[in-house]
Amino acid sequence: MALVKAAPYVAGAAIAGGIGFKIVDSKTHIGADLKNLGRLVKGLKVLKLGKYQGDYTVADVWADSCSKWANNTFVIFEHRRLTFNDMDMFSNQLAHWILGKGIKKGDVVALVMENKPEFIGWWLALTKIGAQCGMVNYNVKAKGLVHCIKAAGSKAVIFDTDTEENMFDVEADLEGLQFFYWGKDSKKPFKALSAVDHDQLLSFPRDGSSFHALRKGLKMSDNFGFIYTSGTTGLPKAANIMHVKFISMGSLPLMSGLGPTDRLYTCLPIFHSAGGGIGVAGCILTGAALVLSKKFSNSRFWHEVVNYECTAIQYIGELGRYLVNYHKEHPELTPLIRKHKVNVAIGNGLRPEVWDDFQDGLGIPLVVEFYGATEGNGILLNFCERANKAARGAVGRMGSLMKVVIKAKIVKFDVETEECVRGPDGFCINTAPGEAGELIFFNDVTDPSKHFKGYTDPKATAKKILSDVFTKGDSWFRTGDLLSTDSEGYYYFVDRIGDTFRWKGENCSTMEVSEVVSTFPGVTEANVYGVKVPGIEDGRACMVAVSAPEDMQSPENLEKLQKLCQKELPSYAQPLFLRFLPEMEITGTFKHQKVQLRDHGCDPSKVSDKMFWLNGASKKYEPFGADQYQQLGNGKSKL
Repeated sequence: MALVKAAPYVAGAAIAGGIGFKIVDSKTHIGADLKNLGRLVKGLKVLKLGKYQGDYTVADVWADSCSKWANNTFVIFEHRRLTFNDMDMFSNQLAHWILGKGIKKGDVVALVMENKPEFIGWWLALTKIGAQCGMVNYNVKAKGLVHCIKAAGSKAVIFDTDTEENMFDVEADLEGLQFFYWGKDSKKPFKALSAVDHDQLLSFPRDGSSFHALRKGLKMSDNFGFIYTSGTTGLPKAANIMHVKFISMGSLPLMSGLGPTDRLYTCLPIFHSAGGGIGVAGCILTGAALVLSKKFSNSRFWHEVVNYECTAIQYIGELGRYLVNYHKEHPELTPLIRKHKVNVAIGNGLRPEVWDDFQDGLGIPLVVEFYGATEGNGILLNFCERANKAARGAVGRMGSLMKVVIKAKIVKFDVETEECVRGPDGFCINTAPGEAGELIFFNDVTDPSKHFKGYTDPKATAKKILSDVFTKGDSWFRTGDLLSTDSEGYYYFVDRIGDTFRWKGENCSTMEVSEVVSTFPGVTEANVYGVKVPGIEDGRACMVAVSAPEDMQSPENLEKLQKLCQKELPSYAQPLFLRFLPEMEITGTFKHQKVQLRDHGCDPSKVSDKMFWLNGASKKYEPFGADQYQQLGNGKSKL
């Protein structure tokens, strides 16, 4: 009877408690935090390996996965299927071969290869013997390629028939390095080349039990290798990637719910952190199969996803836009798209304006949008379910609890001086909701999973560290990006800081382009920046303001300049617009004035100078005016 009498009070207390929680949750967003923390727990287990495990590296994580899923499919590529055991034995044979070439623990070997299972086999072989891998962007050519290989202190370089032409062009600049060729015979006449193929590997042992002794003393906090990232200093920077950093990239598929019965589709380059870290490492951690495509293709994407029964896909912002636009242009694809079994899309840079069409139009239940830098020490996460419309467009969400775990701040930033704003006490100032500022992450030197290890270039490393931010002696990683947050705890990307801009999903360095253009006869100065293009919402196209004699604008010279850029620069970094200035404007410190040029963009109504564009149809620089500008906007012309 007492319980019956007490029931109304218990119910009342529960209701009051519920109301109280809602009030607290409206201010702290604990409810969303608890849900996300449940996902994070899986990933945190991986990160702890970096703090507590000795004599344990990515090679040991791989071995653990092989023991659990030996006969499960690990990778599918162009109708080839390799199990975990197949890849293990293949990489063991490669490791025995490379040991015979004198590569040992601690050595760095550059890997220049397109998407294929052999790429994974090579870096697995290297990490098994305690060596390090430099994952070089195969699009980089000439001076940039030499720089990447040397920046990591490489003793050798691995390549194959797809990349041998670029390697042959720089052979003379890499004297003293060993050249390892995957294949029977190279087409180019290299001076010295050690070649190996599947047939030759047959004579090497498939067992790798002896490799663990070679790795003795290596920990998760030691270097796995190098991934290259572009910055404002010009050529790509070699970022130190610890074993814990590389394998923790794979925790994102783990947090997204992937397991051994899943298939993850990626057409992103696996030399980078998205395809190689999230994609490859994610499948190692979860036991899911990696369905690997050589490169992105609109026409093949859904056919491959459906035919291979993929349950997860990876994207970057531009890829999401391409898929949405291609579907609109080809409505006949709708029956095929409706057959897909994709439960989750994992990626970053999905633009707010295409989010609805991407998630609803393509029928994707969960979009896991994240923000993070390859070399960085923190991440923002947004697990956006279809019903949660409020989450669309955000790169992350943090309430009071998540802020304790992630330790990220947005601080006031002056876009003119490109410096964080400090108060009278000398410390940085947090932004208000809706105010853009630089995103920074706490640099915990005691925890390898939260420590920014930096680049091979100490000066470049120093530029990414912000000290005395909130207390004397503290250290924070500078993302170099402007973000804002709202009252609901959602975080939004605003813009990149400095000269670097993104185009076609790649970071374009203004200095790298400037160095190439400036070498052309007659060019006295070249000011490079990114401009918005009508009809294209994602990224900025490369534009160069040139100071040069008038004959530089002749068709002959423009064609020569275009060929020079095509030879020396990756395709995504080639200038798409040229603007000829009578005189280059500089600041008081002799820096090129970019702010006004960026504001003008490629809009003929704002630019009185002569402009040229790289016509997508003719592949030549041609005069650019109001007609061409309008044709780009209405889709009649393309870059």
